[in-house]
Amino acid sequence: MEPFSHEIRPGVAAPDCQRILSAARAGSENVNFELHFNQNEELFLRLPSSLIVPSMPVHHDVRKRNPSAEYLSGLSRVLESLVSALPAAFEGLIHYFDPSDAFHPGFYRLYQAEGSRYLFILRLDLSYRPHPHRVLRPGDNDRTAEYETRDIYVESEFIPLEAVENEGSDAVSFQVDELISQTWIGETGKGYTLRGIWMDADLSKFFTKLFLPDGKSVYPYFPLFCKYRTICAAPLGFDSEARSGALPAFHRQILFLRPRIDAIQKALKLSGFSDTMREFAELRRFVPESWLSGWNGPKLRAYLDEEDLKEYLIEY
Repeated sequence: MEPFSHEIRPGVAAPDCQRILSAARAGSENVNFELHFNQNEELFLRLPSSLIVPSMPVHHDVRKRNPSAEYLSGLSRVLESLVSALPAAFEGLIHYFDPSDAFHPGFYRLYQAEGSRYLFILRLDLSYRPHPHRVLRPGDNDRTAEYETRDIYVESEFIPLEAVENEGSDAVSFQVDELISQTWIGETGKGYTLRGIWMDADLSKFFTKLFLPDGKSVYPYFPLFCKYRTICAAPLGFDSEARSGALPAFHRQILFLRPRIDAIQKALKLSGFSDTMREFAELRRFVPESWLSGWNGPKLRAYLDEEDLKEYLIEY
C-alpha cells in the first residue's frame, strides 16, 4: 500500500455559523422530512415547508481561507432555517469552509470506534437547480440567484482516518486511511473524479452488495462507496443518534475488508463488477448473517415527479 497522501483541512470555523449550530442541542427532534434520490443518484431531503437561499457572490479567491462577510451572511440565513427544522442533524457538528468549493459548505465531527478514528462530514449543495428551485431574484455573472425550495441536496459520509494532526486547534487536519492502491487508481480502476475527489463505481458496488441480503436492491443508494482512495460509508439517518448507531457496523466492515482489499482489486481487474463473479461469491460466504439483518427494513421506491423525471423515495 502507498503511504497516505489525502489530507482534509477544515480550516477555521466561522463564529456566526458555530453560534447557530450551538442551538442544535442533544435530544432535539427534526421536523418530518423525506429522503429522496434524483435520477442522477443525488440525495436530497424534502422538507415540509420551503426555505429561501439568498443571493450570494459567485467568486471567491481560493487563496483566502476565510469566507467573505457577505457570503457568511447568506450562509447564516440558510443555516438558521435548517438548524431550526433539523436540529438533530446538526447536533455536535463544526462548520468548515472550502475556498475552492464555496457552494458546498461542510460540517464535520470526529468519532471513535475501538481506538480507530472516523471523520463524519455533512455537506450542503447550495447551487441553483432549475427543476426543484423557484427563482425569486435572477442571478448574473457576479451573484447567484435567490431561490425558494423544499429540496435540500446533501452528502453524508464517514471517512476512516490514519491520523489526526493538531487536534483541537484551528490548524487541525485529517489524514485519510487510504485502503485503495495507487496501481488500481492509475492503471486498472474505472474510477472518476468529482470536484477533484477520486471515486470508483465498481468498488462501490462490490462493497455495498457484499453486505446486503440476497436479492436486496438499494440502488441508487450505496451504503459503502469508494472515495478519497478509501472506503466510506453513507449513514441513512440524519441525526446524531443515527450516526453513532451506524458507526459500529461500518467499523466492523472496514475490519473485514482491510485484509481482503487487494484480492478484491485483483478480481475486478478482469471485468466489471457482478454479484455472480466467483471471487464475490466466495467472499460473501464469510459475511456473518447477523450483519445483513439490518437491511430488511429500508426500501427504495421509484416514481415519476411532476416533470416525469425518475426519482426514488427511501422508505424505512
